Amino acid sequence: MINIQVECKANVESINYFNQLCERALELINWKEIRSVAFALNEAIINAVEATQKKYGMSTVETVIVHMQITSNVVDIQVIDKAGGMSDEQIKLLEKREFRDVGFSERGRGILFMKKLMDQVHFQKQENGVFIVQLKKTS
Repeated sequence: MINIQVECKANVESINYFNQLCERALELINWKEIRSVAFALNEAIINAVEATQKKYGMSTVETVIVHMQITSNVVDIQVIDKAGGMSDEQIKLLEKREFRDVGFSERGRGILFMKKLMDQVHFQKQENGVFIVQLKKTS
């Protein structure tokens, strides 16, 4: 089992770092669908970084946390930010949304990719502004 928790500033460099770390950890455990999990994680991290920068500014010192727990047959990832997340109404809409609903629009496809590539995608909004995206995949 691999259990990793990393906290980095909410910036583009951190996105790349998280992606490389995820791919290496999945390689160590010989995970079969590395690209799918890495792509879904990338989308979740991009959303967290963008939301954090939107709330606190581009040069913020606020962070994004990624917690990964990987076994030979389960990958469980949490992406955590303090940007407030989506409203309950937005989350409910996203749960019903499909690719044909967004077409070629600039926003909204990342969450659909996460839902397509992972077995489970959950959103949790806490009252203190913490927002958690949980991604889970079984082999």
